[in-house]
Amino acid sequence: MKVLIDTCVSLDFIQQREPFFEDAKKLFEAVRNEEIEGYITVKSLMDIHYVIKHILHDEKAVRTILENLLVLMKLLDSSANDAAAALHSNVTDYEDALMAETAVSKGMDHIVTRNIRDYKNAAIAALMPGELIG
Repeated sequence: MKVLIDTCVSLDFIQQREPFFEDAKKLFEAVRNEEIEGYITVKSLMDIHYVIKHILHDEKAVRTILENLLVLMKLLDSSANDAAAALHSNVTDYEDALMAETAVSKGMDHIVTRNIRDYKNAAIAALMPGELIG
């Protein structure tokens, strides 16, 4: 199963944010154990960099965190077609629409997010980490 992991879930894991950390940890363990294929977008990687850098104020440490993340996760690019399709998506938030369009065009089975409400009109099912992992 191939899943596109939303930025919030990656940050839950990296920052050990409660009460979400345990489900994110289980998801990342499932990726590490090759039970599922985990993907993040280039945009998510950039957003994670931004958030973590403003917490740590240490570029070298942030890059190490990103390198470790990319040991587990595969990276997806959003295409120009994804960006254009997102403009006409039934998903009202453009950033979420772009995530959904990228997931569909890249053949993902699900988006894993804590923000499932914003994906209710997406052409791909969004699941909470605990729903996917159980």
